[in-house]
Amino acid sequence: MGIPEEDLGPRWLRDYDSLYNIGGNANPGADSGSGVRVDMPAMEEFAAALQNNVDKDYNPHAHKVFDDMAVPAEGQLNFLELWWALEQHDQVKMVATDNVANHGNGAKIFAFAADEISKRYQASDAYAAARLADVQQYLGTTPEPPASTDPTVTPTGPTNPAEGV
Repeated sequence: MGIPEEDLGPRWLRDYDSLYNIGGNANPGADSGSGVRVDMPAMEEFAAALQNNVDKDYNPHAHKVFDDMAVPAEGQLNFLELWWALEQHDQVKMVATDNVANHGNGAKIFAFAADEISKRYQASDAYAAARLADVQQYLGTTPEPPASTDPTVTPTGPTNPAEGV
């Protein structure tokens, strides 16, 4: 039997695929390595490129837009319809100027966030990989035996003197 048509949701959204389903894993609880993966060095490069683009390409043009928008439109005050149109024009200019400024600021914030995330998680991934290698080494799942004088490492053989030799 299947899911009734009215419970399937809108047709345009039926091909939506969950982030957990990347690579064909339909079970979000399964740990098969599928899901969202991020290339941290590439994210750091993206952040630098975005910041560079905002500084070199966006900001000079945005300032030109600000300068052009600062020029007031003129009209005769005795022509009421023109005065209303100019009032609307001023309001639209303020919204447009705010949008241009917000886009530039938002892009800078996004570049900063991407850079910070890449730096923080790059270090944590390296730490996690090192800790995993340690665990595998001490569990004997890697070819190298534990080479440590750490007193917490159990030598081969009985650990309790009462168990005998």
